Amino acid sequence: MNPRILLYWLVISLPLCWGVAQSINSALPLFGMKSVYIPGFTVPPPAPAKPAAAPTGKAEPVPANPVPAPAPTATP
Repeated sequence: MNPRILLYWLVISLPLCWGVAQSINSALPLFGMKSVYIPGFTVPPPAPAKPAAAPTGKAEPVPANPVPAPAPTATP
């Protein structure tokens, strides 16, 4: 086999395999599976969100929006 052909196969197949692995890894949560994190190969999972702190002040009541009365109609 010609060495240039082998080089071309490597140049094309390595990024292709990486893209296929990324696609499979990102599709795993759709099937209820955990995505695999491999350092240097995949994007790290996001850090869990911290819960919001409880409000310190009193909550003000929200005024109720009254239903407006129907507009009077002019009758000739």
